[in-house]
Formats: sequence, C-alpha cells, structure tokens
Amino acid sequence: MTITFTRPRIEGAASWRGALAVCLLLTAAALPAQAQTDCGDNPWVAGWAPAWTPIFQGIDWAGACTTRLPTNPATPGIRTQKVNILRIDLQASGIQLFTTPQSGAAETTGQVASEFICSYGVQVAVNANFFSPCCHDEPTPPSPNQMSLCGFEVSNGQTVSSPAAGACAAGAAALLVTKDNQASIQVMTDLAKPPAGVYNAVAGSPQPSAGACPQTVPGPLLLVLDGVNSSCPETDANPPEKVAARTAVGLSPGGRTLYLLTVDGTDGSSSGAGFFDAAQWLIQLGADRGINLDGGGSTVMAMQQPGGEGVQILNSPNQACCQRYVGAFLGVRANPLQTPFVPPGCGTRACSQPAASCPGL
Repeated sequence: MTITFTRPRIEGAASWRGALAVCLLLTAAALPAQAQTDCGDNPWVAGWAPAWTPIFQGIDWAGACTTRLPTNPATPGIRTQKVNILRIDLQASGIQLFTTPQSGAAETTGQVASEFICSYGVQVAVNANFFSPCCHDEPTPPSPNQMSLCGFEVSNGQTVSSPAAGACAAGAAALLVTKDNQASIQVMTDLAKPPAGVYNAVAGSPQPSAGACPQTVPGPLLLVLDGVNSSCPETDANPPEKVAARTAVGLSPGGRTLYLLTVDGTDGSSSGAGFFDAAQWLIQLGADRGINLDGGGSTVMAMQQPGGEGVQILNSPNQACCQRYVGAFLGVRANPLQTPFVPPGCGTRACSQPAASCPGL
C-alpha cells in the first residue's frame, strides 16, 4: 500500500491532534498485525486517557504505546513510541522529592538507576540533567564515575550545579521545588539568580550537539508553555531534534501534579520521539509546562520493588534493559500501598547485586 500524507497547516494543539489522528489511522492500515497489536494506542484522538494504576501513595503509573508516521513526509518509514508515565500528587502525604547529591571531585558520582534507588531509599526515579564531558571546561571528568552537570541542580537545599552551567542550551530551564513541594518550571537564563527557597531542582531543555560546548542548539527551552507545544513539528528535518529515547517532566496548571515521562527509542531508528512528540505527550497528560531532560541511552524510569529488596526497570534503556551511568537523577519518596502493584518492565535488579551497566556507556 502506498500512503501519501500532506501535513496541513497547524493552528494549535487541537488541529495537530486531528491531523495526527488521520495519520495514525492510515498508518495502522499499513502496519503488520503484530505492530498494531503491540502499539495500537492513539493518544491524540478525543476521549483517549491513560489507564492510571497506583503504585505508591500519591504516585500512579501508566503505560502506552503508539505508532505514527514521521512529521516530515519525505522521511521514509514509521516510528513507535512506547511510553511510561508517572503521575505524582505533590501534596499527597509522604511525597518527598530528592535529587542526586554532591559527591566526589567533580559535582556528582555517576550511578545507574538501580544504584540511586537503593542508595537513597527513593521509591521511583528518572534520569535528569545532561552531564560531563559536555557543558563544562574539562574535556573529560576526573574519573569515569565523576560527573559535572549541565544546568541548575539542587539536592535537599544544597546547590550541586549552579545556573551558570546552563550557559549551554541543554541546561537552560529547570524544575524548581521547595521543601513543601511547591513546584514550578522556569527558564533560568531569564533570572538574575535562582528564586529563594529552592530545595530540589533539575535542569534540561534542548538536546546538545556532539562536540559543541557551550552549545547553541535550535529547539525550545520549554517543551510546553501555557499548555502549548513550543517545538517545531518538523522534527525529522531539524537535527539535533532527532528521533531518540526521551525523558521529560511536566507540571499541571497550579503545579500540584508532576508528570515524569520516558519514551523508549534508539538514535537513528524508527522508534523514539522528537521534542514535538514529547511535548504532545505531556499536553495530553494535562501538563501546562514541561522540559526535556537528558535522553538517548540515559533515558530510564525505575521503581523500588515491594519490601525494598530490589528495583524494577520500567522502561527499556538502550532497547536492551542496559542502564547507563548518569550524573543526576530525580527521585520521589512515597509511602507504600497496602496492596502493592509492580508494572511490567524489562528487568529487575537486587540491591545487593552490582550494577549491570552498558559496556562503553
């Protein structure tokens, strides 16, 4: 079957949803039956909503998978987007955010997600800031596990990485959270100094270009601003807005609900998301503001297993459940449920076993 797709003029999120709905319907007709079965969600049509399941008090999980054509019709093929989402009620009893603290000769000691969860007793976590060797003067970190971060990072009131590290675009916007979980997302380059009272913070925004520090990167500082997608829909035509695995965070209007999103993918393949795609997911979830965090092989979402004896990896890092050492994580502490639920994932790690990281990553 030959499919001809002409992208209509986009006047806003609603028009984009309609155009993409048509695109998805055409795509589904041309896909193998297995792909339709595995990735048959269509989050862009009216009435779609994620199926939320509580995993801790104040934290719900949802998973979805969709298949769509690239936004640039000149790019051949399709791409799949398998997502994992955490919805966090920041005012629920027991909810406490935590980020990677300062450690070592640089700023942080690199960890994989399972190490971070086991080390600090958080219940869920995603990767956060971009990290060295990009965005700092030193060409490489002092040792393989000593990381320098890009952009603002605060851990329990202690500044780990200053906003000045956001001179490169990949750290120009930040999620800022006070001790009592009042949250906001702000462009740090607009501020003379960080707001008072920030207790935990992580930073991100556009994906950095290889070998360019500091970077000047096309792309939005915020993925979502006032509920509107800030990115260019022609993802495929605008490197470095390439299709890849993505990690993003969003806030509902008023800042009570925090959304953590991962999209599985592999650079240069037919799976993953661009900035525009990640922003559309956040908007569908109800986010009013959102930022892109480090992605690609760094993208990971994990949770503590019931009893705290191990960690479940919820997404599929590097398409092989292979965790990368990263410089910073955003974690959440929460109270357990009486009847715990563990979502399906790509694998488990016992806290007592050494981290199984990816060779060469």
